[in-house]
Amino acid sequence: ELQEAQANVERIYKQLDKLETLVVDILSLTKADLGAEQDTPVDFAEIFDAIKSRLAWLTAQNSCDLSMKVKLSEPVFSQSTRLSQVIENLMSNGIKYMNPESQTPFVHVEVSDKQNNLLISVVDNGLGIPEDMQEDVFSMFTRFHPNVHSGSGLGLSIVKRHVDYLNGKIRVESTKNGSRFD
Repeated sequence: ELQEAQANVERIYKQLDKLETLVVDILSLTKADLGAEQDTPVDFAEIFDAIKSRLAWLTAQNSCDLSMKVKLSEPVFSQSTRLSQVIENLMSNGIKYMNPESQTPFVHVEVSDKQNNLLISVVDNGLGIPEDMQEDVFSMFTRFHPNVHSGSGLGLSIVKRHVDYLNGKIRVESTKNGSRFD
């Protein structure tokens, strides 16, 4: 009886954790549609340091090299919170879905500009997104590797909403050797 009770408590805890993740993601999705934040100078190094700190729990479980390269010809003025959420979501996916067979898992962020357009790339050498599912990559509740990591399937949908709100475009290239979001 004690073992069964412990197993039930563990199942309840896991379900509550999944529910909490879903609620947080739904709230993030709602925020993505709400009012604008003021455009301010964006400090990408500060954003990257804050993201690394927030993802420390995840990198403690999954050793992964995180790096960022910023090469801008002029300062960027935009909504830092939205840009941070886009980068963080893509980085966390790269960590969560890294290839366990990789000797050197990495997530690399590159920020640059070209003809007054901000370009952000997030590249990883993880599991990738199956080719037959790539057209649904930004759809709500879509999961590509449900047995690898739990989640709500809203993360990339949230990313897309933020990018759309900022009048940007996002695309993905993915193979079994990793993914690249631009």
